[in-house]
Amino acid sequence: MAQRVEVVLVDDLDGSEAKETVSFGLDARYYEIDLSEEHIKELRETLKQYIRKGRVTAPPSPQNEAQQVREWAVNNGYKVASRGRLHRDVVDAYRNAKKR
Repeated sequence: MAQRVEVVLVDDLDGSEAKETVSFGLDARYYEIDLSEEHIKELRETLKQYIRKGRVTAPPSPQNEAQQVREWAVNNGYKVASRGRLHRDVVDAYRNAKKR
């Protein structure tokens, strides 16, 4: 039996047909949003002045960030295992502390 799977992107802002999924980051968090051509243009136009003045950096690798979170957590009184997944509350606390 044959199957045909079709993926239809829907604009996350207004429900219209989306052209693509756009990725962006802010405050050490990374996002994806499906947008129509009109909303893609709007987003890029809005961010343009900030992008021109900003610096391009690579997002931290998950392993590298995990190591940094563990070190920070131990130094700030959190109990964390030396391996395995970090609790979301610890990661959020680390990221919030970095913003200050």
